[in-house]
Amino acid sequence: MSYKTPPIFVIGATGYIGGRLVARLLEQGHHIRASGRNLLKLNDRPWADHPNVHLVEVNAFNQLALIKAVEGCSMAYFLIPLPANIEKESLGSNHRILANIADLAKNTKLKQVVILQDFDQTTTNQLPKELQKFKKNSLFYNLPITLIQTTTIIGSGSTSFEILRYLTANVRLLPTP
Repeated sequence: MSYKTPPIFVIGATGYIGGRLVARLLEQGHHIRASGRNLLKLNDRPWADHPNVHLVEVNAFNQLALIKAVEGCSMAYFLIPLPANIEKESLGSNHRILANIADLAKNTKLKQVVILQDFDQTTTNQLPKELQKFKKNSLFYNLPITLIQTTTIIGSGSTSFEILRYLTANVRLLPTP
């Protein structure tokens, strides 16, 4: 597909923030390459049939597929909340995704990356430290990276909101500790 302006890549487009971001970017006239791990979920979104949207099934851990999906895009949003805790598997996940973003910086023409991260004040927050290490070692090839840290996001349609709605509608008595 050829566009007057390069498309914007959004991974995590099936999520609460991603779905709303894609809709807002489309309102502004942008071309979007919306991605997620499940193409069926992407097809269920209200904007899936929009002429400025191209749906792509990709996993953030698959380096080659990610590079192919981002090719030709000017900006990428990683809206797959990276865990803040320092358990070995989540720290390894953060490292793998940051390494894949570094590969995108090297192998694509991205001009900006935005990363969403779950922020947990009760644990040591390693992602910003790891991000700084990648930047210090010039692994991002001067690609600007914006890190957005969030806590639980509760809004109509979000998983957290829907769980709370279900509990309040269906559970008469909710025991608490």
